[in-house]
Formats: sequence, structure tokens, C-alpha cells
Amino acid sequence: WGWLWGIWGLLLGIPITMVIKAICDRVEDLQPIGELLGD
Repeated sequence: WGWLWGIWGLLLGIPITMVIKAICDRVEDLQPIGELLGD
């Protein structure tokens, strides 16, 4: 995220990734993406 948004990307990258992973884990069609984001 740092290369995309600079310093703000570094600060917000982890929370944004956590939210995206939580959404992917809940939506059945997106579960493979959630697996790629981590265990």
C-alpha cells in the first residue's frame, strides 16, 4: 500500500487489508481471495 498512497498507505494498509480479508471470509465467492490474504 505504501507505493500506492505514500505514507498514508503505510499507516492504513494493515487495517484496510484486515477489513478486506474479513469481507472475503464472509462472502462465499470471495473465500479463495481471503485464503490468499492469510490464515
